[in-house]
Amino acid sequence: MGRRISVIFVLAFVVLFLANSVSALTVTGVPSQITGTSGHFTVNISSDTNTSVAVSVPSITQGTGVVSFSVSPSSFSLNTSANHTASRLVNVNYSVSDPDGYFNFLDSVSYSTSLKVNGQNYGTIYFKNTDFCQGTPNVVNILKVDSPDFSISSGYGDSSTWYLLDNVSAKVDVENNGNYDLRNVKVQWALYTTDGNKIDSGTLSSFSLNSGNDKTVDINFQLNNGMNRIDNAGGNVVLYVKASGTIRDTSANGLYDGNQTCSSVNENGYVETGDDFMIPVDVTLNGNILQNGDTLNGSVSCGSNVNLAGTIYNIGSSDQSSGSYVVIYNQELGVNQIVKLGSISAFSSQDFSANFNIPKNASEKIYGIQLSVYDSNNNLYENSNNDQAVKTVFMNVSGNCAITPPTVTADISSGEATEGKQVTVHVYVRNEDAKTATFVLAPSGYNSWADLVNISAETFTLGSGYSKDVYMTFNLKSGSAGSQNFNIILTSNGQIVSDKQVNLTVAQGSFWSDLGSNVNWEIVGIVLLNVVLLVAIIIVAVKILKRR
Repeated sequence: MGRRISVIFVLAFVVLFLANSVSALTVTGVPSQITGTSGHFTVNISSDTNTSVAVSVPSITQGTGVVSFSVSPSSFSLNTSANHTASRLVNVNYSVSDPDGYFNFLDSVSYSTSLKVNGQNYGTIYFKNTDFCQGTPNVVNILKVDSPDFSISSGYGDSSTWYLLDNVSAKVDVENNGNYDLRNVKVQWALYTTDGNKIDSGTLSSFSLNSGNDKTVDINFQLNNGMNRIDNAGGNVVLYVKASGTIRDTSANGLYDGNQTCSSVNENGYVETGDDFMIPVDVTLNGNILQNGDTLNGSVSCGSNVNLAGTIYNIGSSDQSSGSYVVIYNQELGVNQIVKLGSISAFSSQDFSANFNIPKNASEKIYGIQLSVYDSNNNLYENSNNDQAVKTVFMNVSGNCAITPPTVTADISSGEATEGKQVTVHVYVRNEDAKTATFVLAPSGYNSWADLVNISAETFTLGSGYSKDVYMTFNLKSGSAGSQNFNIILTSNGQIVSDKQVNLTVAQGSFWSDLGSNVNWEIVGIVLLNVVLLVAIIIVAVKILKRR
């Protein structure tokens, strides 16, 4: 019996000793919540008995975000004297890596850890990412970020309703309303769903902002990420924008010089995801991405083959069954092709491709190729804003193309079409092509009945719609009487663009005209001159003989 009492007494003593050891430690200063990307706090640990102390704060890990703690000192001894307690201040520093990786400031959840002393919990510490500035204050309210002004740079939406794959532009004005200049002002943005999922983010180039000045920055993003997340949030998103910088305080005390300051703003947006809507995107011509999404950078030549390819994207929340198709159309080029599509799930896509030829006789200019997407019931896809699933892309056709034939007329402008005489033919040329062209003009097929004496212009350049008068003078040969014809050949860029036949009825000449046409009047003149001189010599000689 006595032995049992002794065991009970020893156990009670041990329990009492342990209880006194635990209760002897007191910890104060443990914060209930910490915020920001870094910080520190101090706790006081005291004891009324001699004891060894080990302090730790386990890290918080969520996704790629980690809150790490360092404790100094992390271990030490508390030695008491009579009727006195011993205490020690402990510094705890913390830092957050990748705070946007999971510690979303929109999230209503706070993440927690505990301050542990000798393995026991002495207070719960909650971490909360409170705002987009992540704890950096707006010192002396120097910064002001105005609400974003939204517009759609390309896509089907407008300032109030967006669609997936839209390119959204947000103009934001950043103001320095303080008495100090700011350096290294950096604008950052992040797009979230209203239920806390990050969709996209970015950082703009830094700049300086002097006191009293402002700067408008352009934020651009495409709604091509997190489509299911956006749909799960009912299309409700919010754009957060913050501006942060370093204060330059050149006053006498320089109280704020070097301080970081930050201001943030947010604006809601709405993305419509409930429509049955399939659209063409990422269109290429011969493998080249279209410049600015619409126009081919460069040109294609007449007579060449063109490959047009792209992607049809289902930007609605409902699956689309097979039977949809794409119509590729341009009337001038004779393009009218249908490409059938298979089933396309919500927020998924399918590639398409088609080939067509550029006609050899196409005019050199810019052509629009229209892409239209139809459902299996032959209805053009259309969204709730009455926008149709139609996209027009543009390509420049240039090179190796036949020009529009010019207008060419011919008539006799002077002289008579009589054998043995000279006649002048007036040729009128008008450039009917859309661009300036250089022409070379030459007559052909006249050599058997006429000689070309002169042509006023053989080569000339005409702008679109301009004209030129050219004059060709011929000597009509003897025996040319009757119906005659010749051709006016007009070439441009080495190609014959006009072959105009000219018909003449040449009248028969008189005896004298025939005679004249066969006499070398230079020789006749010399002979007549010699006859006159001979007669004159005879007359003089006769007069001299009579005097004798």
